[in-house]
Amino acid sequence: VKRTALKVQNSLDTARAIGRERILSKSDASGLERNVVFMRTLETLARLNAEKPDFVLPEGDSELCVLSAFVDMRSARALKERIRLVQRRNRRLLQRALEVCKP
Repeated sequence: VKRTALKVQNSLDTARAIGRERILSKSDASGLERNVVFMRTLETLARLNAEKPDFVLPEGDSELCVLSAFVDMRSARALKERIRLVQRRNRRLLQRALEVCKP
């Protein structure tokens, strides 16, 4: 079983390698890559808007509304729901990839 995808240093390259090495289906790997891009975009925007370099999602709805507009979401609530869905799906997909790569 191929495992080089899981040794890549950054999450986007890992998601791409998982697809390239067919660890997950093409559809799942593509979804994982889109999710990583979404979360990275959110992280970048949050860091640019924060006073410190750590990635912490703002708690206030006004700050979340600003971030949601940048990622084409209609509200802070919609953004929070999208984040929950993306995180849950990423956990499931990565868990499946790790199962495939077990020795």
